[in-house]
Order: sequence, then structure tokens, then C-alpha cells
Amino acid sequence: MQGKGGPAHQFDPSTLPGPEALQRPGQRPGDIVVINRGAQGPWLYQWDAVSRQWNEVGSAQGYSGDAGALGGSGAARMVGGGGGSPKVEFDGQMWDHVTTIHSDDGRSFRLGFNRDDDPVTVAKAFCDRYSIDRSNVGQIADHLRPLADPQARAARLRREFDQSQAQLRQLPSWKHGGFDMHLDFQFDKFKAALEQANAELVNTSDPHAVPRKSADFRALMRLVEDPATFHSTEFPPPLVRLIRTMLHWPTRSIVPVFDAIRVLMGHSEANTRLGMNQEVKQLILGHVTAARSFEDGGRLAGILATLLCRAGSNWIAKRERSEEEYNGKVPDDAVKFVRDILDAVLPIVHGGSSKAVKAAFVGFSHNLMLWYGKFRINESDVYLRLCEVLFPILDDGEISEKSFFFGCLVLGTMGFVSKFARGIILDVHLAALKRLVAKTKQTTN
Repeated sequence: MQGKGGPAHQFDPSTLPGPEALQRPGQRPGDIVVINRGAQGPWLYQWDAVSRQWNEVGSAQGYSGDAGALGGSGAARMVGGGGGSPKVEFDGQMWDHVTTIHSDDGRSFRLGFNRDDDPVTVAKAFCDRYSIDRSNVGQIADHLRPLADPQARAARLRREFDQSQAQLRQLPSWKHGGFDMHLDFQFDKFKAALEQANAELVNTSDPHAVPRKSADFRALMRLVEDPATFHSTEFPPPLVRLIRTMLHWPTRSIVPVFDAIRVLMGHSEANTRLGMNQEVKQLILGHVTAARSFEDGGRLAGILATLLCRAGSNWIAKRERSEEEYNGKVPDDAVKFVRDILDAVLPIVHGGSSKAVKAAFVGFSHNLMLWYGKFRINESDVYLRLCEVLFPILDDGEISEKSFFFGCLVLGTMGFVSKFARGIILDVHLAALKRLVAKTKQTTN
């Protein structure tokens, strides 16, 4: 595979015709001729078939195609560049350069290239278009690299980023809707699982097993059976102690307890009494961390991460706000717990998690930004952590359209409230963002 052409033809003026060449008409519309204009060097003219005359284009030094094809059978012709180097019209588009690629089997191909193009990307697309083995990409890219302008490339990337960001930043979460709640669950299955886990602990005389006829246990079942009554029911201290006791169960038995907590976070009083209890929070986080070491293919860790994300979503949505917080003061204790949740679940989400885990994390991220974004904090590691996980989740195509939309909404909200977050997206995740914007367009078309 060989390329023919370079950054610009170095025409030898002594071999070019003089102005007398303009006395001969062109053979077809768009034909060009290069003449020697003395001190001005080689100069391009284009044939206008309507007026039957040669129109001045400009200096010929900007042309990088096959000089032998000028005015001949090639499908490229030069057009004016507005005072700069002329553009080439080829294959229905305008190019800074049109060069020739020769394949090993004797074929020749014309290839358009702009100064702000990426040589490797263009080379790959060229090979795919003409069924050329991709082992030639490096050689073709090396041929194109002298035609590229790094500054023009950087300017193009920034323009594309600004355009893509503008499509996202118009929808901060709080302008779209409210918090996403996760209260629906199958009570009968939950109750059976919780009773079975407790019975196994009773049989082994575990000190944290709940007595079979515990009044508190029955009260808890009555409460979580119907979340619609949460607004008119209490969550008394004995139930706090019961949850705290069950959180001491072995990690392998803890799933139904996590499910109960997930639902109870929708109860205002339970949200406050459990969400502000340091022992409860540390026990929850400890189980998720412990499950990551189990040799079960990440199954239990994935289930606990899903339930923790949903519990975290409900906790953010229903947690009690102080007057200071309503007036813009950031609650440090709440932000710390958010960071702790992220520390616990991010390794699980990163590690090839299930669709359920990814969807739960997107929901948690949405509720988080719906609350956190209103403080308009500029610099925060929260943005960095969310970007590191959300971009791969949204890019892999495994989540639902709803989760995809809310994930994009989270990214748009971060860009809306924080220059720091926009910088993270620009410097680290630009290519992924462009793919997301393309997917969004495909979804809406």
C-alpha cells in the first residue's frame, strides 16, 4: 500500500505554461490549469463553462493531489479558499487535500483529507470502505500525517465538544422532574426470605438472631407491607434497634435486611433515625465491602450494590433538610455518606456488573445530582467519580432508554453547575461524550 502526494505540490515554474494557456478553453466544467505567473509562482485557474472563461483561484501550492490528474479524468477539481489555500471538491465534498493511495494489487484510490482530520481515523474508514486489510492503517496514516494540522485538529475537537455539551447542559435534573423513588417490592417473597434467614441463625444460636415471637419483628412486617401508609405511621426506637441487630447478621444472610432498609428509606422518620445512625451506616457499607471478596462471581456483591444504590436514592429523596441547608449550606455529614456509598459500589459497577446494578447506579446518580447540583459546587471529587462510571455504563449499550436518558441528564447537570466538571468531560471523556450525543440523535430520530 503506497500513498502518492504530500502536503503541497512543489511545481517547477520552468515546466509550466505561461498566460497563453488561458487562451485555450477547458474541456469540461471545473477543469483547472496551473500557469507560471513569474514572481507570484504557480497559479491556479478554473474553467467556467457558462461564461466560457478561466476564473482565477489562487496559488497552486495548496494542492496535494496527483498533478497528473489536473484537468484530466480525475474526479477532483480546485475551488477558491477565500484568500487561503484552495479547497478540492471530490466525491461530493470539499477537502483541503486529495491524495492518491496505491494498493499492492495495483488498484489506485483517491482519498480526501482535511487539515483537522485524524489520520488514523481516516485511514481506518478508508480501509473499511474499500475492503482493504486494516494492517495497512499505520502506513496510510503515516502518509496522511504531514497533511494534518494539530492546531486545526484541537480547534475542531473543542468546537465539537462545545456543540455536544450545549445539547446536554440545557437539562439540569431539577428542570426535568423530581426524585426517583424505589419503594415497590414483593412483600411475600421478602418476608419469606427474612424469616428463613432468621430461622437459620436461631438454629445456630447466633446472638443476633431475632426471637421467633418478637413483637418488634411483627411490627416491622406490618410497617413495610404497605409503604402507602408511611406518611401516617411512626418508626419508633425499638425498630431502629431491631434493624441494627439484624445488620449484624452474616453477609451471606443480609440481602432481605438490605431490602427492608431500601424500602424504609421512603419513610421520613425511618430515614432520619437510620440515615443518621453511624453504626447503621458503617454496618451497611461493611457488608457491601465484604461481599466483594466472595468467590461467587460477584453475584452477592452485585445484589447488595443494587439495593444500596436504591436505598441511597430513597435516602437522598426523603432525608430531612435543615433550614441552613435550604439556605445553601452544604451538609458535610450527608456528603461524606455519599462519598462512602460511592467508595463501596464503584468497584462493583466497574467490575462488569449486571444491568440491574448499572440501572440502580444511574438512578442513585440522578437523585444525587438533583440534590447536590443545586449547591452549585464547582470543584468536587463527586463529579470525577460519577464521570468515571457513568460514561462506560452509558456507552456499552446494555441499559434501558430510560436509564440512558437519566444518565445523560446527570452529565448535563454536572456540566451545567460546574466548570470543573465540564473540564473533566472535555479533558478525559470527550470521545465518549461524542458517542453519547450520536446515540441520543439516533434515539430521537
